[in-house]
Amino acid sequence: MRNLWSESSTTVKLIIVNAIVFLIVRLSDIAAWGGTLRPGWILEWVAMPMNAGVVYRPWTIISSFFTHYDIVHFFCNAFTLYWFGRLFEEEFRSKGMLLKAYFLGGLAGNVFALAVTMLTGYSERVVMPILLGASGAIVCLLVAVAVATPRRQVWMAFVGNIELRWIAIVTLLIFVVLTIGMQNFGGNLAHIGGAIMGYFTAKYWRKIDQIPLPQIGKRKVRMRATPGYNKDWEYNKRKVDDEKELNRILDKIREKGYNSLTDTEKRTLFDISGNNK
Repeated sequence: MRNLWSESSTTVKLIIVNAIVFLIVRLSDIAAWGGTLRPGWILEWVAMPMNAGVVYRPWTIISSFFTHYDIVHFFCNAFTLYWFGRLFEEEFRSKGMLLKAYFLGGLAGNVFALAVTMLTGYSERVVMPILLGASGAIVCLLVAVAVATPRRQVWMAFVGNIELRWIAIVTLLIFVVLTIGMQNFGGNLAHIGGAIMGYFTAKYWRKIDQIPLPQIGKRKVRMRATPGYNKDWEYNKRKVDDEKELNRILDKIREKGYNSLTDTEKRTLFDISGNNK
């Protein structure tokens, strides 16, 4: 299992994490049966409140774009994440770039949605204003690839080959229209925020690539020094240094002759030659 995880692409790892969180959320409903907890109670702790309540649960700004409750929502996002994630990894081959773009897209989508809903007062007109799902992060990946390779063609069912730029443009227009029509208002705002971040990800990906990723689960291996180990290490180092010096002196002899050597170099040549016998 550990080898399977280490050999998987970042896209597959993100899908696995999303799947695990989805299972935990659904299993929490089973645990609530016959008890005092109501179905969906766990969403209060992992979905992002689209109001001032986010101040008391700041971790939900991140946990929300790993969280899905509806099975159709999860499978649609898992499919599109696999599709666009692979395209992203093919285009931006730098290790860790996909994970950074996923987080930046999710964060940008959540912050954009939160800001707009609070400024417009939308959050005050709904009973339970929460935001969840990886769509904002996925749209970020789509737009980034489309900006980087706008004329790249991909095959779509019932459509055939189509350029990425048109997929991104049509997708973004749909989100804008739905947002204006107040359909899934917060979710579509997150899509738009993710799309904006996708554009900047493609334009400034080299700078983003320089952002270090936190090293989780990696322990530094400390070598235990022993007398025998130290002696072996010193001997091997001295042998390598002597070999380099010998090669330098021999090259000088070939170029200028033995008489060009200094007294120190002649003595060094004698000593090294004597040790190698």
